[in-house]
Amino acid sequence: MADERVEQVVEALQGGPKTLVQLANTLDLGPATVERILDGMVGSGRYDIQRREHRIVLPERPAYQPDLDYIWPGGRRILLAHASDLHFGSIHHQGSALRHFAQSAADMGCRHCLVCGDITHGVGMYRGIEMDLYAYGADEQISAVNQGLPRIEGFHWYLQGGNHDESHYKADGTNVVRRLCELRDDCTYVGFAKSDVPLMPGKAIRLYHPRGGVPYAKSYRGQKLAEDATKDWLTEAWEEGDEAKIMML
Repeated sequence: MADERVEQVVEALQGGPKTLVQLANTLDLGPATVERILDGMVGSGRYDIQRREHRIVLPERPAYQPDLDYIWPGGRRILLAHASDLHFGSIHHQGSALRHFAQSAADMGCRHCLVCGDITHGVGMYRGIEMDLYAYGADEQISAVNQGLPRIEGFHWYLQGGNHDESHYKADGTNVVRRLCELRDDCTYVGFAKSDVPLMPGKAIRLYHPRGGVPYAKSYRGQKLAEDATKDWLTEAWEEGDEAKIMML
C-alpha cells in the first residue's frame, strides 16, 4: 500500500504543483497522512520534491545540486578522469573496460572522475529496449550501478545524469543519480544535462550531455558550444558526454 500511495503522489504532482490540502483531496487521504508520505519520499533520497510558496512541487526536470565543494586541493598539476555513457542495465555495458579505465586512472595518481551522463540505460527510451536490458526499472539499475561502479580507495566519482537517466524520472519520479549518491560515499551528485563542478576559486568545469539524437557530424554540438562560449570572454573547461569529446577553451 505504501508503494502504491507513493505512486499516486508522483502521478498527482506530475499534473502540476498542489497545496497540501489539494494533494490530500486528490488522493482522498488526510493531510497528516500525505505529509508522512511526503516526508518518507524526501527522506528516501530518490525524489526531488520541493516546497514553494505553500505548494508541493515535483519539478518537470531533475533538480540540480547547487552547493558543491571545490574538488582540487591546489598545486600546479591538474589531473582528472572523464567518462560518459556507462549505461548500467544494458547488456552492452562494458563493465570490465570501465574497471580497467578507473584503475588505470587511479594508478596514474588521478583521484577524481567526472561522468557526463547516462549512467543507467533507462526505461522506455526506444522500442524494444526491454530486449537490451539485464536490469529493469529504477531500483534494479540503481543496484547495478551500486554493485558495478568501481570502488577504489581515494578515488571519487562526480556524476551527472543524462537523458537515459532522466527517463526514470519521467516514468516514476525517481532521480536515479541522486539516489545512487545517497548510497555511496565515493559519489557526488552534480545535476543533469549541464552542470558546473567547482574546480578551484574562480574556475569550474562544465559537464554537458546533449540530447535530441545524433547530429549530422559528431563534432557539431561541440563546435557550436565552443563558439557560444568564446563570446562570453570566459575560460572554461568543457567535457561533453555522448560524443566523449573534451574541449579546453
